[in-house]
Order: sequence, then structure tokens, then C-alpha cells
Amino acid sequence: MDLLYYLSFAIMIFGSGMLHVEWYSSITEMMNGLRKNTFSAVEYYTVLQIFLVIPQLLFNVLPFAAVWFTSGWTFIFNLITVFILFLAYAEAAKFSNTNKFWGFIFPVTTLLFIYIQMRSMIYTLVNDGIAWQGTHYPLKDLRKNRFM
Repeated sequence: MDLLYYLSFAIMIFGSGMLHVEWYSSITEMMNGLRKNTFSAVEYYTVLQIFLVIPQLLFNVLPFAAVWFTSGWTFIFNLITVFILFLAYAEAAKFSNTNKFWGFIFPVTTLLFIYIQMRSMIYTLVNDGIAWQGTHYPLKDLRKNRFM
């Protein structure tokens, strides 16, 4: 097999420059669009949704905050963690054709995603289901479609 074969395979996997789809045109539109979807990712398990927010806070937000409020070895470990997260984001940016400096807002986007997840859960529980394209889907019916 030649180099062209392997190169085309890599392009197929990463899809760099192959397709661009704009899901949402604003953050508000994204938050409203994901409201019906994110709670379904945990198959409408409230405890699991809350449980999965904790590691996001611990690993994606806390180190950035802790750099400002700690000292000594704790400061050093948090600074190393932040540096590793920046490196990982910069490396991932190469494959997704995004700006590597967006890593600086990573903790903010994590908090936004947590907000979207919790908003989705609360909205679904309060409204006993989701509304999609003018139809209300009751929570008991949504839970019947669980895979776990």
C-alpha cells in the first residue's frame, strides 16, 4: 500500500476540511437546541446526571480556579494540570481546525456545558418530559426507551 492510501484514510477519519455543518448560530440557540437532548444522554437518570457533573467540575474547572487560590505544592500541581489541559486542547485543535487559544476559555465552556446539562434535566423533570416539534413526549415514555 502506498502513502496516498494511508493519507486518504487519515483524512477520512479526521474529516479535516471535508464537511462543515453549522448546528447553531448563537449560544442561546445552542442552549435551547440541546435542552431536549442532553438529559437523554444519561437515559433520564437524575442521579447519574448529577454524578457526571462532579468530575467535570473537579478536572476541568477546579484546577483553573485553584491556581488563583492555592500555594505551595497544591499550586504547582494545579498549574501543571492547567498546562497539560492547554497542551491537550492545542493538540486537539490541530485536528479540528480550531484556534488553539480557545483553550483559555475551556473552564468557561465547561461551566456552560454543565449549565446546559442541568437545565435540560430540570426542564425535563419540571415539564414531565420534552416538547419537540409541537409534540409533548412524557418522561415515562422516554424512560421506556432506555438501553441500560
